[in-house]
Amino acid sequence: MKFFRESSIMRFVTVLALASLMFVTTAPKAYSAETCEDARQAASSKTSSVLWFGAGCLLNGLGVLGAYVIKPDPPMTSIVGKDAMYVAKYTDCYQDEASSIQTKWAWIGCGASVAVYVLYIVAVVGVVSSSM
Repeated sequence: MKFFRESSIMRFVTVLALASLMFVTTAPKAYSAETCEDARQAASSKTSSVLWFGAGCLLNGLGVLGAYVIKPDPPMTSIVGKDAMYVAKYTDCYQDEASSIQTKWAWIGCGASVAVYVLYIVAVVGVVSSSM
């Protein structure tokens, strides 16, 4: 047993294992920024701002709640044939960006709806008070 620990084969295997760990930990970081950027671009082009603006206008709080709850899946053409780490990172970044767009436009739609309601009430109060 002592011979095996002190042998050159054991040293070579140890150095090889440490070197491979160094490359394994740095490789995913290299493409993670690129993966996220691709996912963000896809999410911004695929997420409908008009749909979520309409949901915020028509459903008010429910539209905003739906924007927070619904997590869209990325298009399958973007992730087919990729490794599991890439798919996981791409899906997370895609869902984060799409949710951000959804909630932004749902809040804008809700605010627009509230502004229309307020203007309507002000107009009705103005008409009623001027007729008295």
